[in-house]
Order: sequence, then C-alpha cells, then structure tokens
Amino acid sequence: MKRQTGIMPGPHQVNPLRSSVCKVLFMTLAVTLLLANSFAVVDPYGWNHKDYQNVRLQAGITCERVTANGMKISGTKVELVCAGPALSIPFDPPDSDPIIAVRLSHEKLTIGGEIVYDRDVSTVWGPTRPTPALCPFYADESPLAIAPVQQQYEAWPDVKTPSACRFASNHFTSATDLVIELTLSFKFMRQSTTIGNFPEAVVTAISPKVWNQLCAWRTELTQTGKNLPANLLLITQTCYEKIEAGFLAAKYAIGPGNSSTKTAILERLKTCTAVAACTHGAQTGVDASKGPAQYMDWYTIVGKVQENGDRYLVPVVAAAYPPMSVLLLYACHTLPGSPFPPDTFFKLWRLPLADFEPQLNSFGGGFDQTLLIADASAGLAGWDNIYKHPEAMFLKLSEGFPIKKALDYANATFPPIYFDGADLLTTPMTGAFGDNMATTKYVYLTAAERIALSTAVPPPSAWEIPDLGWYKIPPPQ
Repeated sequence: MKRQTGIMPGPHQVNPLRSSVCKVLFMTLAVTLLLANSFAVVDPYGWNHKDYQNVRLQAGITCERVTANGMKISGTKVELVCAGPALSIPFDPPDSDPIIAVRLSHEKLTIGGEIVYDRDVSTVWGPTRPTPALCPFYADESPLAIAPVQQQYEAWPDVKTPSACRFASNHFTSATDLVIELTLSFKFMRQSTTIGNFPEAVVTAISPKVWNQLCAWRTELTQTGKNLPANLLLITQTCYEKIEAGFLAAKYAIGPGNSSTKTAILERLKTCTAVAACTHGAQTGVDASKGPAQYMDWYTIVGKVQENGDRYLVPVVAAAYPPMSVLLLYACHTLPGSPFPPDTFFKLWRLPLADFEPQLNSFGGGFDQTLLIADASAGLAGWDNIYKHPEAMFLKLSEGFPIKKALDYANATFPPIYFDGADLLTTPMTGAFGDNMATTKYVYLTAAERIALSTAVPPPSAWEIPDLGWYKIPPPQ
C-alpha cells in the first residue's frame, strides 16, 4: 500500500498541529509566570511576610549600618528597631466573612540564641476595616507590565509595634556572625466578630558580624630612641597588660600587640574600633613600640582609620568597618589643649561630639602634660600609677559604671605624675571628647535610664549608678 504523504507524520517528523498547540501552551505558561512574578512580593533585607486571606502580616528588623548579612556592628549601643505592620490585601474569591481587625498578640526576640523577650503584648483592638483593600496597579496599567509599581495596600491602623531593643555587641565574641531573630504572632477579628489566631507566626532575621577590635601597643624605647632600663620597661609592659586585660574582659580582639612596628599598627588601624597605647606622644603624633624612628603623625593615623571608607558618614555609604568608639592614650600631649595645628587628631576623629558617630557611645581620653615614668628606687610617690590608673578605670567599668565614674575613680586613686621643672605634680587623664555615660562592657544607658535604676530618694548622680545588663528594652505594651 502506498504511503500517503503530508497527512500523517513519520516517526521523526514533527506534527505541525502539535507544534502549534505546544507554542500556545508555552506562551500561556510564560504569560502566567510573568503575571505571577509581577505579583511576587520581594521583602527588603530584614523583613518577611505571610498572606492569610485578606491580610498580609509582616515582621521587620532594622539595624543601622546593616543592610546585608555579615555587615559589622560594634560597641555597646546597637539599636534594633522592630516592626510588625498588617496590610489589607485582595482576596479572591471575596470572603463572605472577611477579617476586619488585626492585632499583635505575642513577640519574641532572640540575639545570638539568647532570648531578649518572649511575651504577650496588647489585648486592645485597633479600628476595624470593613472595606476591601485596594488592588495593585501598574505603571502602564497593563496586566503584562514587567516592572509593576509597588502594590498599594492599606495598613491596618493601631497594630501595636513590637518592642525595640538596644544591646551591647560585645556581649558576644568579636567576629561572631550573630543571628538576630524576631517572631511575631497575631490575632484576627472577622466581620462576624469571630476572634482567632493566625495559623502561623511571622519570622524574620538578620545576621550582622560583631566587630570589636582594639589596636594596642606600648613603647620599648626612650623618646630619644635608647633602650628603656629593665625596671622602666616593666612599667610600660604592665600598663599595656592592664589595658589589654580591660578590653579582653569586654570581649575585644586585640592586636597588633605588645611590641609592634609602625607598619603593623597602621594596618590594624584600618579595621579596629578602639585604640589604646602606653607610648611617647607629642603635639603632632605618637610613637610605635620602637621609638621615634617609627613615629606616626595624626594625619597618617586618621588616614588609615578612614582607608576603607568614611566611617562617620550618616548614613554610611562606603565604610567596611564601624566607627571608633574608644580612644585611651597613655602618652604625653595628646589632648586638644596642647598646641596642636588646626586639623588635629581629635578634630579629625569627628569633634565636636555632634559630628561623632551617633550609633556608638564614644569616649576619648589623654594627657596634656609630660608624664613621668620612674621606678621605685627613685623614691617618687606615685611612680607606679601609670599602670595602676588603667587597672582602676577598668575595674569600675567591669562593675557596671559609666566612663565618667571610672575615670574619676582612677584619677582620684592613682593619678599619674609629671615634672613641671621644679616640682612633681599629679595630672589626671582628661576626657577629650565623648559621652560621660559611655561604656565599654555593658549596654549603654542614658543618664535618665540609669537614674531609673536607683531606688534612692533623691537618686545619686547618674554616673554613680551601676548597671550590669547587656540589653535594654521597653516594658511590654
């Protein structure tokens, strides 16, 4: 029988009818996917949502300078802003008994796996919304628009905002990838006044990196470049050890260390968030461990601090590392009261305070005199105060007091000494800039927040009131 051609396809021929059907199906699928994609919700970093009938529930965490996982946080004043809005969205087919009111019923926040709060919140309903939500619209009003305008949905009013939180990042070891997770549960009221729980909580998280890094060193030479005698070398070594111990207690990572070259110190300045040294100072800079041959002027130092971007821009746009928060220089002539040139070290570190980074409570201290380091055999009272001073200051910081209390205590108990040409006198370390309420270990508290901790009537000065907490949250709503 003769094969008919053009009617039935052979085993390797394409059926034109089937091909056309496939093309139509493919185009239909593509359009469907395009439409579905155009309606997809892309949550910003730190946000998540769940849709339930005519309601979109949201949870969000915002932390300044953190817009992606791994971005760095530092200091004892890290502020978290939490949000939990509810939006009215279209529901197809329309519900015969739609949800008309929403409220936040439970909030839970964990930081690094530790529970900060896990509690019920408001029992008060906000105003109801019996009207349907607005539908999404597009820039060209076409259902096939590739780039839809943000969908315009109404928010339910008076859905209570979840609690904010302030915490000390150095409750955790530096370089920790910290998971901060917010879980929100909601209740609903239907038009029939039926009340119930939404079936699932909304969970969101961010993961910044803790970054508390100290750049510390001490001198090994005299100011003229000669070796320090063993007994005096021991004093600078002990001063460094007391500084190191104080920052280690606050979980700082420390480098480049005891005996450091100019190159190592400048490299560390690019990534650190605190500086402390026991070395030689002058109006224009400080020495590395190896004396005047490795002198570092303020401009070089600050240039290294800012090498990875301007850390003090608000909002930050380029900096890979957080701003400095602590500066302690056991070195001569390191205060603004010294005869500095116009653009001084402290000015470049963002003075006045109004220009300093607001996220981190910050403090800087130094001396305006030529410190005298002597040994016991010289018979000078206070010869060892140069290392007892930082030990005393960090003792008070570890007891939960702010920097003002710690510095006053150290200055009164172990004031360093200097020689004015005729007499031996004491000279306090002076706070060159910063906030008297600043802390290095526990969470930062304002003066009013510290006073609220006291039961004394009348309460003492704010810096006389200790606090040992690592986070601060408001009372439940």
